[in-house]
Amino acid sequence: MSVVVDPAEQGKGYSKLLMNEFIRRMTEMGKKTIHLMCRDNHIPLDEKMGYRYTKPSASDHGGKVWHEMIMDL
Repeated sequence: MSVVVDPAEQGKGYSKLLMNEFIRRMTEMGKKTIHLMCRDNHIPLDEKMGYRYTKPSASDHGGKVWHEMIMDL
């Protein structure tokens, strides 16, 4: 799953709305944590949303560097 917002629409809160809905649904399902992988430039945004950085990911999907983050629900 990816959250991608058209650059022309970024900064309008759409990512936050989508992620908050995802968090709400996972909470309703009784999940205890959410794990995600992100690129370097998304770490600050994900931290603002309540995720904490855990470690660099071993994944090299798409030849990119990824980072693991987690949110306790």
